[in-house]
Amino acid sequence: MFNDKYCLTELALLSSKTMTRRTVPQKIYDEWKTSGSPLTFEDYAIQNSRFKIGEIVAIAMSYKDILELMIEKKGGYGEEEAAFEEKYSKTKGWNNKMFVKAEEMLHYIQITGMRCERLQDIPEEECLKEGIMQYGDPFHEDRVEDFSYLGINEHFSTPKEAFASLIDHVSKKGTWKSNPYVIAYSFKIINHKFLHKMTELEKKINEQLCEEINNEITMSCWYVGHPTDSKEYKLMLEMKEAYKKMNDLNPHLGVDRMEYINSMDDVTSEHFTGSEIRALKAYFEASEKYNEVRERYVRTFEEAKARAENA
Repeated sequence: MFNDKYCLTELALLSSKTMTRRTVPQKIYDEWKTSGSPLTFEDYAIQNSRFKIGEIVAIAMSYKDILELMIEKKGGYGEEEAAFEEKYSKTKGWNNKMFVKAEEMLHYIQITGMRCERLQDIPEEECLKEGIMQYGDPFHEDRVEDFSYLGINEHFSTPKEAFASLIDHVSKKGTWKSNPYVIAYSFKIINHKFLHKMTELEKKINEQLCEEINNEITMSCWYVGHPTDSKEYKLMLEMKEAYKKMNDLNPHLGVDRMEYINSMDDVTSEHFTGSEIRALKAYFEASEKYNEVRERYVRTFEEAKARAENA
């Protein structure tokens, strides 16, 4: 996903790079022009963008580099590393990250924001989020001397000048001058130590939680006198099902998933499988569904409660 020649992958892993811009394909503009869509081109481009907010994307690395990190992290070469090398050492992905599987990657990002704009509209401060570095005057600590980026022995007077040079190197010469439409993505590194297998005890706790909410719904139905064919009763059952699905997918019970992720920013990232990635995505979807249903449930419950008390 990032250019290694200018150390953009390393900067992303260090959270020194938290934005990336991708050119909007010409075909998207052509489709918008002939579609008759009421959307502005910017909104249409976002709607049809490659990545979406909340999406988890693998940071591609060659299998050889992954093996080196595995050995470094473990402090030695064992059976797991030997099996990994035997599986991938003769594939195209051994030295080229363009031919690797996302589920084998060690690091991932989550898209946190996006907008469509012309490339040259990038604010100065966002250039520093794209991998541009500022260098101070050694004789005056509060004075910025110039700007540059790793992998090049050249300095520039403004962040934009440095970014223009970088984009022409990672894309192609003339990209900055052509000023194409781009999607400006914001992202954060996802630390995934939280993904682990559920124990039997956790499963029992999960069942207990589901039973508790079942009792809550049953008592709510009894209190407001909902018949089993009423809209309110069906909504409560929908909330119960959404809650159960969310917790079935939740490997860390009793903790809101996003809050838990955010609380682990200082934890070293650990490898997790593609199936676990899919499980995490499923959890996010189930969690959003539950929250949406619960909001509707609370509204209808309060309305039904008020009607029952005024009757």
